[in-house]
Amino acid sequence: MYLLKLMFLYPIKIIWGTLNFIRNFVFNIFILFLIICGIITYCNVNNLFLDRYKGALVINLKGDIIDKPIKISNYNNIKNIIVGNDKINSLYDITNIIRQAKQDNDISGLILDLNNLVNIDLSSLRYLGKILKEFSNTGKPIYAIGNSYNQIQYYLASFANKIYLINGGFVNIHGISINNYYYKSLLNKIKVNSYIFRVGKYKSAVEPFFRNRMSDDTKSINKNLIDSIWKIYLKDISNNRNVSEVQLYPSINSTILELEKDNDLSKFALRHKLVDNILSYDEFEKLMINIFGYNKKSKTYNYISIYDYHINNKVKKIDNKIAVIFINNVLINDKISSYNNIIKHIDCARLDNNIKSIILRINSPGGSVYISELIRSALERVHLTTSKPIIVSMGNVDASGGYWISTAADYIIADSNTITGSIGVFSVINTIENLLDYIGIHKDGVSNSLLADMSLSKKLPLEIIKLIRINTQFIYNKFVSLVAKSRHKSLNEINYISQGHVWCGYDAMKYGLVDQIGDFDDAINKAASLAKIKDFQLKWFTNSSNNLIDILSDSIHNIFTRIIVKYLPNYSIINDTNINSIDKNYYALCLQYNYSMV
Repeated sequence: MYLLKLMFLYPIKIIWGTLNFIRNFVFNIFILFLIICGIITYCNVNNLFLDRYKGALVINLKGDIIDKPIKISNYNNIKNIIVGNDKINSLYDITNIIRQAKQDNDISGLILDLNNLVNIDLSSLRYLGKILKEFSNTGKPIYAIGNSYNQIQYYLASFANKIYLINGGFVNIHGISINNYYYKSLLNKIKVNSYIFRVGKYKSAVEPFFRNRMSDDTKSINKNLIDSIWKIYLKDISNNRNVSEVQLYPSINSTILELEKDNDLSKFALRHKLVDNILSYDEFEKLMINIFGYNKKSKTYNYISIYDYHINNKVKKIDNKIAVIFINNVLINDKISSYNNIIKHIDCARLDNNIKSIILRINSPGGSVYISELIRSALERVHLTTSKPIIVSMGNVDASGGYWISTAADYIIADSNTITGSIGVFSVINTIENLLDYIGIHKDGVSNSLLADMSLSKKLPLEIIKLIRINTQFIYNKFVSLVAKSRHKSLNEINYISQGHVWCGYDAMKYGLVDQIGDFDDAINKAASLAKIKDFQLKWFTNSSNNLIDILSDSIHNIFTRIIVKYLPNYSIINDTNINSIDKNYYALCLQYNYSMV
């Protein structure tokens, strides 16, 4: 009887259970699909009512503004609901909305509600500020309101006609600092050997592995860099507010003396003309009602949120196209599929006869030599097979491997604050043979080659060290050669300004590493000029997927990222920098050991 159950009943039970699981799984997926469709319908129906607007456009941005392409997915409403609006604000979505609003007769002004704006790099900040100034030049007013203002929020607020501060708030303009963690003592204590291979005296990304503090050379370079950035920051705000830089940013001692007499930070901001008025939200609302009118339905002033205001996509189709391709973040071998997509985009732009020129928008501190060269080679194919010009538009940072890619461009445009250069190469290999020996673990065996016997758990042989040094020098020489050829300079001229030295955009132009100080709009104009076209449309290439499964997967990834950031706030251990205008990924390059990095 038991044998009969084993042979027939148990298999049937397993099959039946499996079928039930599949049925429930499919049913649940179907229900989830219906819910998502309902959400889309709800959002679209709501949008029908939101299309009737009149009054102010409220720029109530949440989270980060990122230098990424315009979202073209039909599922953005779902994504916003799943992960919220933060982390997905495209700089170009925002600027396009403001530019449409300045010509929209139903929009009579802007309100900058910046309380929930978390982060944006200085290059993007300045570009967005330029768009706000365009809006203001039409005669339509801009008002800023905030509980308080941090440095990035206040920079945007400075473009407003009036800045309002809620009672008890303050303006936090504190300056810039760069601080890194250094691990030499730690590595010694845990008996880890770090083999450092570096060509470039100022290539500081590897310093944390062999120093306990920042070198004098790196301090000097970083100090000059942040001083240049800070000078531009203060100058922009000073011009916008029509106040002196001393009044805007007094010395710490004078600030202390003033606050000892009256420690009200709100009044301090008002005295220094950082804000125009201190009031409550009720008072601000009444003020806006007087300006934009009263809405009986919402019982407040007439307005529409930037998240509800829609871009008019009904534009005349034009055959001539300018491709816009983005390269963001550290170039890591582990993400080769992402860079394959970039290469496919470049090849697509090369083969598409309607595309007359290519803009490469780079916001990357560099990374893998392998990835950098793959992308550069794809751009070289454009030159070899077409006459399409390539324009590089630098974002906040285009250094090292990012600049390696830029050598394939016909024309390079940088922001005055763009961190660029860093023409140098490094590798870091950590081995733990001493640590293993200390805890009583030993490794032994045979091989017929030193290369075959390389291991994290073994000391690097002298011959291997020599090979890596030779290879590192070879890569550096190639880098210098590419830059010299691209910039029409001698090897000696490039050697003088390379050695891993980073420059701000103005200095980079002075040394011939870039052709023009400008922004994304300047890159568009140059792309059209070199291609000799007047009427054109931008063709945005994006890695974002329209596939629902991909978007749900991306949303889940963002949720986990939020959890990590919330509970592990210091997860980026390499760089602890107190500035939004310097990409924290810059010094995180040294995490990518065991690769040759540029």
